[in-house]
Amino acid sequence: MVEIPRRRVYLILVVFVVFMGSIGTRLVSFQVLRGAALGQEALDERLGDRAVPARRGTITDRAGLVLASTIPMDRLEIDLSHMTDAEGEMTDAQDGGLALALAGPLGMDPNVIAARLRDTREAGGKWLSLKRRLSPAQSEQVRALKLPCMEKQSRCLYLTPEPQRVYPNGDFAAQILGFANWDLDGNYGVEQQYNGEIGGDPGRVRAEYDVAGNVIAIGQHELKPAIDGLDATLTIDASVQRLAERQLDQVIRDQSATGGSVIVMDVQTGAILAMANRPSFDPNGFSGFDPATFSNPAVNALYEPGSTMKVLTMAAGLETGAITPKSIFRDAPGYLVIDRYTIKNLYGASYGQETMTEILQHSSNLGSAWIARETGVDNFYPKLRDFGIGTPTGIDLPGEEAGIVNWPSNPDWRPINLSTNAYGQGITVTPIQMLTAVAAVVNGGQLMRPYVVKELRQGGQTVRTIEPQVVRQVVSPQVSKQVVGMMTDVVDNVSYQYVGVPGYAIGSKSGTAQIPAVGGGYEPDDHTIGSLIGVGPADNPRFAVLVKIDRPKKDPLGGHIAGPPTRDILLDLFTLYGIPPTRKQP
Repeated sequence: MVEIPRRRVYLILVVFVVFMGSIGTRLVSFQVLRGAALGQEALDERLGDRAVPARRGTITDRAGLVLASTIPMDRLEIDLSHMTDAEGEMTDAQDGGLALALAGPLGMDPNVIAARLRDTREAGGKWLSLKRRLSPAQSEQVRALKLPCMEKQSRCLYLTPEPQRVYPNGDFAAQILGFANWDLDGNYGVEQQYNGEIGGDPGRVRAEYDVAGNVIAIGQHELKPAIDGLDATLTIDASVQRLAERQLDQVIRDQSATGGSVIVMDVQTGAILAMANRPSFDPNGFSGFDPATFSNPAVNALYEPGSTMKVLTMAAGLETGAITPKSIFRDAPGYLVIDRYTIKNLYGASYGQETMTEILQHSSNLGSAWIARETGVDNFYPKLRDFGIGTPTGIDLPGEEAGIVNWPSNPDWRPINLSTNAYGQGITVTPIQMLTAVAAVVNGGQLMRPYVVKELRQGGQTVRTIEPQVVRQVVSPQVSKQVVGMMTDVVDNVSYQYVGVPGYAIGSKSGTAQIPAVGGGYEPDDHTIGSLIGVGPADNPRFAVLVKIDRPKKDPLGGHIAGPPTRDILLDLFTLYGIPPTRKQP
């Protein structure tokens, strides 16, 4: 038996003691001195903080037709750090294999997928968001894939919930609705105006996850539940909206016009039944459209109203007592010179002696200027303020403009402004502002706040109802009745062929306005805005319709081009809402 030298035994013993001591030291270091810190690091690796998206509320028309809703979808993301070969390196072969596997479910070119993987890796990235808005079917196909990196104790593919906002009717009522962007934030229209209510409040969950990304049930977790958004019911009637859009498209085609707007209002409440604009866009694909089409011209496009302003001028004169329905105006010599400017009627017409009703029938510039001068600066402009001219209506849509009025207090105001403002020149309004003012004149004298959202609901229960709001009384019921009678006479005696509806009393006033040029003055004479406001039934006003056509090329006159679509809309309104005829055809 060979005896091991004692010295060697001691040496082995010393080495063993040192070795065990180092292990002990490490154990003490990890478990005692650094135990708490390392435990927290391990927990942090398992903990994840994830958003819990809130359901964005559904938007419907007044009858429940869905105009905007949210569907479940996912975002596919790739963790490149878990795509390695046996040596721990990421390879082009792995990129190609993954790209080929994903191409079918995603409907993408595998070469494109491989290139994005390679570019991300070469740029030093570890995380790639490959595709957004995967349908539920696509997500299931991705989950069913048998990939190497899914078989190990790690994951390379993650499907993150990413709901998508959809608009099932395409560009229908697009500028009323607006759209929700990729992050489901509302932009433009109702989506923006009511984003806080419709969008809800996203929640968050902080929990421990296993290597497969599943929550560890007995692990540490904190949950802040998401609060779903409210559903919005609009005042919009989809049947009326579709009619308005169809009429607008037709007249724009017939006149080769550049665009236009149509608004239909319930004059008794201020509720908007339809609001159509052209050009428009499809909110489902908002990123492919010119952002200029996102805004709503019915609430933010400024224009000179032309002769539709004469309704307000007449109402102001009657309300202040400056004139009566029996007042007489003589327009000899057929023109008016103020501040070295000459004012004439359209085509230089001279009518001699006119009643107040005939001033509206003839759409007399001279007669309207006379009414404004009789009313006086100190009475005329305060009445314009009462009608809401120069002030936003307060409609519940974003981006509303106030209009531009050169008030007498401004340093550049001149006496000529009083006369030209009386017939709608040198003053700008928005379509909704003009329609709201005329609606106040014909509904008995009450200025109503226009609105497009009728009700907010959650879980089928009403949270808030938006009630009609009277802003103020602007004219007396007597004056209201007088002006409606004059507007009815305009249709019966002048424009029945354009605006008249058999069996019903209809009131209207048209306008043909020049377009201010960017550098001052006006665009060429053949560039006009033709508009008309129609009211019906005139014996008990219920609806007001404004049709505005931009730069018509075949006929510049508002009554000729905007009258027929107004007539057709009113006729269908009477049918839809069951309003029976009350008179014979004039």
